[in-house]
Amino acid sequence: MLLESLAMKKRILPIPLILLIPIVLLVVVIVAGVYRFSLSDEQIMQKFPKHEVVNNAIVSQLFGVNSSNPLTIQVPETHAFAFVNYLNERSKKAIGEYDDGKERGSIFIDTQRLMSIEAKNEKVFVAPLAVSNQGSGVFYYLALFRYDAQRDRMILGDYQLLGDRVDIQELAIYPFVEERNQSQEKELTHEESAAPDDKNRVEGVSVLFLTRAIDQAMSSPASVGEEHRYQVTEDYRLVRVLLDATPTPDGTS
Repeated sequence: MLLESLAMKKRILPIPLILLIPIVLLVVVIVAGVYRFSLSDEQIMQKFPKHEVVNNAIVSQLFGVNSSNPLTIQVPETHAFAFVNYLNERSKKAIGEYDDGKERGSIFIDTQRLMSIEAKNEKVFVAPLAVSNQGSGVFYYLALFRYDAQRDRMILGDYQLLGDRVDIQELAIYPFVEERNQSQEKELTHEESAAPDDKNRVEGVSVLFLTRAIDQAMSSPASVGEEHRYQVTEDYRLVRVLLDATPTPDGTS
């Protein structure tokens, strides 16, 4: 009688446990999927804690750009990168250190003379940039900075050497007039040709600085005045323009 009862229980035993586990898991996955697709993306994001993005203070203060990345720029004429992490309010310099293995030094961005220029498609910034290495020289450059939206960081777009231990006197925005080609000139009337055209004016920068004569010792103070003018191209490059080759809008050079 007992044996018959056990045999009966075996016959009415439900689905074996080894098959029940994957069925339960499948049901759980289906329920979770239905629940997921019943929620909007906004509802899902609300369930996760929000992390506040902290903008870099130096980038925001100098350029007015909100970026979480620090200001790291490639040192001119080297493969090294400088991390600009200090702003000296007294000297008006943004300072960074670099080390390319063979040489180490510091860079200084003159924030007092930092200014923006309207290029073809965006706003760029220009400022004197000084590079001091382990030697006695301090090389000054005119640097162009621009915001790389794809990488969310300010970068050094281009630079032009001004000289060794020069004395920067002034930076000023300088308007250039783009030259029209012959076909464009033929399409214009006499009055249109004579009238100033704001669409053909592009902004550049004029740099006034003191340097030394060729036979002057580097230990003596810079006393020879020079002016360099640079135009910003469509691909955000600094191109030097000869003073006697490009007249200003009022006709002077």
